[in-house]
Amino acid sequence: MKTLHILIFIICSTAEISFGDVFQLKSQGRQPGKDLTIKKSGVPTYNLVKKGQKIKDIPRLDIGEEKQIEAAQLTPQQKQPIKAVQLSPLQKQKSPEIFRIDSLIKKGITHTGPAKEIVKINPQFQAPAVKPLKEIPDPKITEREPSQKKLIPFSSAEEKLLQALIFLEIHKAYHMAIGIFSELIAESPEMKTESAYHLALTAWGLGLTSEFRYQMNKVLKDPQQNWQKKATSNFAHNGIEGDLDLVPIVDPKIDEFETELTKADRYQLNRAHYYMNKANLTQAQMALDEIQPDSSLYPEAQFMKGVLLYRSGQVDESQKQLQSALKIYEQKAPDSELKSVTALTLARIYFQVGKYKEAFDLYLKVNKNNPLWTQAMVEQAWAQILTEDYEGAAGNMYTLHTDFFKNTFTPESYIVRTVGYLNLCQYGDGMKVLYSFKKKYAPVLKQLEDYKKTAKQASNYYDTIRTFFQNPQNKTIDGLNRNFVYELARHPSFMNEQKQINHYEDQIQKWNQLSLDLVQRERQLLAQQTEAEKKLEELKRQKNKPSPLEIKSAEDKVTSLRIQYQIAKRARNSIKDVRTAALTRLEQDKEVYKKKAAEALKARFETIQTTLSKTLDQSDILSYEIYSGAGEHLRYQMAGGDISEKDRIELKVQDGKSLKWEFKGEVWEDELGHYRSSLKNVCAKENDEK
Repeated sequence: MKTLHILIFIICSTAEISFGDVFQLKSQGRQPGKDLTIKKSGVPTYNLVKKGQKIKDIPRLDIGEEKQIEAAQLTPQQKQPIKAVQLSPLQKQKSPEIFRIDSLIKKGITHTGPAKEIVKINPQFQAPAVKPLKEIPDPKITEREPSQKKLIPFSSAEEKLLQALIFLEIHKAYHMAIGIFSELIAESPEMKTESAYHLALTAWGLGLTSEFRYQMNKVLKDPQQNWQKKATSNFAHNGIEGDLDLVPIVDPKIDEFETELTKADRYQLNRAHYYMNKANLTQAQMALDEIQPDSSLYPEAQFMKGVLLYRSGQVDESQKQLQSALKIYEQKAPDSELKSVTALTLARIYFQVGKYKEAFDLYLKVNKNNPLWTQAMVEQAWAQILTEDYEGAAGNMYTLHTDFFKNTFTPESYIVRTVGYLNLCQYGDGMKVLYSFKKKYAPVLKQLEDYKKTAKQASNYYDTIRTFFQNPQNKTIDGLNRNFVYELARHPSFMNEQKQINHYEDQIQKWNQLSLDLVQRERQLLAQQTEAEKKLEELKRQKNKPSPLEIKSAEDKVTSLRIQYQIAKRARNSIKDVRTAALTRLEQDKEVYKKKAAEALKARFETIQTTLSKTLDQSDILSYEIYSGAGEHLRYQMAGGDISEKDRIELKVQDGKSLKWEFKGEVWEDELGHYRSSLKNVCAKENDEK
């Protein structure tokens, strides 16, 4: 504004015209309202505190208007003539003198000799012929006039697809998206594959892995390669534990499309399992090599490498690999089931090659809550027997025969303990153990034989296990001893199949929960819609009318909730067919795994029965040896012979952990595997024996 005043002053001064001649008053303006206070600077202000109280609502304020001016009409007298411009005359400059060559010749200036050669030229040199370039014709430019094209709106199916993708990819509201994709599969044949693909991803987000596999498998069979590529990549990167049947289907597609398998570790493990089962160790090794150290599945991959090396005959390399895997497990997952399996596997390899001390230490690393722990303890005792540590073997097996383990099924432990006593020449204790063994397990063998006569189908074995878990307090189940049934049920051959059955049961529960979630979501949206409509009506009835923007915002919220409610209602109805089909497939898959589990139980039953029968037969042989040895020992003692004082290797843990056995009805869990028998070796000296 200050600049404008200066400019006006300059114009008026130059033209010798007064301010009043150029401008005239347009508006006098007006003073601010009475509610405002005028500061010394002329700025109106409003006092927010009146009578000691703060003003909450500020009314619309009248700040007045400024004085306005406008240009006035100039009269002819005010117009000034334009003065002529006086320019100074131009001064002419003298042209330079013309230089002529003939004048130099007349003055005697002549040529002084030949010019100096700067570049020597070879007279025989000929420049290469250069092929002329083709002429480039001028481009033909045709002028085009813009033309209007018809705008094709979204179809109903495309609108539904857009809605579902918003729920899937932006809001992650999988329970809302699954219903819309289900509708599209049924209603829109042209979008069937695309809808199945997105339905598979939605199912994965909901944890419905079986539905993910089913829908993505349909996409994999689509004739269009772009959909096959997407399905192949998703199968590889969303691998399901134990899904080995998928490997021969997906692997050819991976090779065909050269699919990148970064971070597809679960699928790589499945591949390794599959190819190991097919004895294709090279392919299994290649799959395991793809799993990097930063992967959570790296320890399992290292364990499988150890097993693979053993199967290929590289025993020493297998030991090193399993040691590495065990070290990783002890650092990252000491309580995991695979840590115990790794320790047991490595212990058995050491036992096989005669490294009993190393095997003994590894057997102790098997977790006590693992189903294989009692078997590990028995094998540990055999390692002690083979190193002549009979006191350690007898002491550890004695712990398994106390009330602390009264519900375990360990017939072999009685044989190990008896062998320990036999080698200590403690014949009376040996006979006592055999008597206890026959008393406990001879009736069990009779039960197994009677049960097998009536259980003609594998399903009978599965039904027995199910009855056991429904009535765990019963001492006998279908005529079988409870301890035996428990041992039968906790074996990995059955548990692995039962794990899959439990997985399908979880899938069924998730489908049922999905329906409940949609009903609950529908009710929530209806309640929110009612509340939003109520607030809109209250807003419209206010005395101080709200702005159009507030009304529009409230109306948009009501509309949004109505749409969401309708979508939730549609989703609940739309998934009925998909849910019914999914539950039917789950029940069929469950039956397949039930059959496998039943076959595993039957095979395990027959193995235990055969082993128990042989063990009872061995007890008879041990009885003869005990009677024979006891007679010889009595005759030796009566003749005044001395007992052996031979030092033997003791397989035991560090000092302070190994305990002499003095059972008083209590067993400490952290000391299991560390007990030793207090019975001494009373056998004859070796020289006397000879």
